Amino acid sequence: MINTTKDRLCNSPVFDRYCLIFFIVLLSFFTAAPGHTTVSEYQLQINFFFDSESIPNKQVSGYRLYREDSEACLSTQVEPQQQSIECAITCEPGTYNFTLSVLFGDNTESPKSPPFPYTLALTGDVSGDGKVDLKDVITGLQVISGIRPSQLNLAGDVNKDGRIGLAEVIYSLNNT
Repeated sequence: MINTTKDRLCNSPVFDRYCLIFFIVLLSFFTAAPGHTTVSEYQLQINFFFDSESIPNKQVSGYRLYREDSEACLSTQVEPQQQSIECAITCEPGTYNFTLSVLFGDNTESPKSPPFPYTLALTGDVSGDGKVDLKDVITGLQVISGIRPSQLNLAGDVNKDGRIGLAEVIYSLNNT
């Protein structure tokens, strides 16, 4: 019988629980490229309330969404009693301040709404650092093995099952 390093370490009661983690992390160390931040497209649905009757003699012609004071989306599809718009935004993951304004038929615009912070998460970024890298593999493996990581980003959930598990570890390994 050939006795490999894996057999010697994994048959020890001290290392038994962490054997899989050790070898995946070791493999990742030699194969993983540096982490990268990815510009992604995010589909947002913005829900709001605007009483168009509160501004007499103005016809609503659209809505404008701003991200950090720069226009992010323009919606010109207006329906009576509309309370949401959908926008596609391309940017890096992170937390941004968004504001919304109303456009009127006379080419004027309402003041912007108060800012509302929103986090756009990168799929697979379970560590929450804005990139998919070895740290996400380690964080996922910690969760699987019952170790509570110091930082966990549930928005990085790959398969949208509401949990961090093997799917996120495999995704992170494949996208590092």
